[in-house]
Amino acid sequence: MNQRNDRSVPFSEFLRRRRTALRLKQADIAAALHVEPESIGNWENGRRRMELDKIPRLAAILRVNANDLCRLALFEWHPRLYDTLFGADRPRSPREDAQQTGVSSRNLLPARAADGRLLEARVIVGHSLGEAEQLP
Repeated sequence: MNQRNDRSVPFSEFLRRRRTALRLKQADIAAALHVEPESIGNWENGRRRMELDKIPRLAAILRVNANDLCRLALFEWHPRLYDTLFGADRPRSPREDAQQTGVSSRNLLPARAADGRLLEARVIVGHSLGEAEQLP
């Protein structure tokens, strides 16, 4: 498993591994997110970044915690913002969580902010058109 020095899985790598584990095609994810299939390939290869507002829907498609996926993206793409919000805690891969606790976990990141406060486990999903859509 190729990991960075801080032992977190890069967002692009996590996206590719999770998609293949669920046996989803890039076209399946692209259709659900209303983007071109090439966009998914670019995200998985780290050539492009996705818009942050697509992450909650992507998390639902990949069946992972939306908060954790957002934090992983912030850690990689906006490290100064991540440090301001979460301090020195770095995201861990699901594999590291399982090794540390002995239990498989879908959480990628710490549940507490740098000052010890619990982080809220809610994500607001919506868009400006006001159309209600049920996430898978």
